[in-house]
Amino acid sequence: MYYYYERVEHTDDGNTSILKYKIVDDKNIEGDTLAKRRLKLAVEGVILAKLTNAVYFLTDLVKLADGKTWFIDSLGKIFIYKKSIKAKLRFYKIKDIIAINTGGVIIEAVGINQRFKSLYKPTMDKSHVGILHFGMSMLLYGFYTQEHKATWRMI
Repeated sequence: MYYYYERVEHTDDGNTSILKYKIVDDKNIEGDTLAKRRLKLAVEGVILAKLTNAVYFLTDLVKLADGKTWFIDSLGKIFIYKKSIKAKLRFYKIKDIIAINTGGVIIEAVGINQRFKSLYKPTMDKSHVGILHFGMSMLLYGFYTQEHKATWRMI
């Protein structure tokens, strides 16, 4: 069973401190995914820890990861992502933004044949994208108001 606790201090008398446990996952519950087990736990009235961030793209993981952040995958395996590869971050002007019917957008950049998907449309002031280059791969890193000098990121 994975759980985390938070210390809750009540200021009624100034001395009371309560330790409150919230469950993240219980692999003893039937279900092959974290979501199925958490639904069953919620139905049983178990106090669940709130999972605050979702990782949809590899760059989400890269941006959120530091040496102290723990992640849990869809099967319930807990891990820490350690950045170990150096990637070049280059900036390109946005050529086109194509809306997707199911949500999100496809981004085309000047000078790159590859398209990139984003869950949200960039605001009007964002005219450039940052693209991480490592090996033969490219990842959309973010939206920017101007072109910046190329730099490096650990991924």
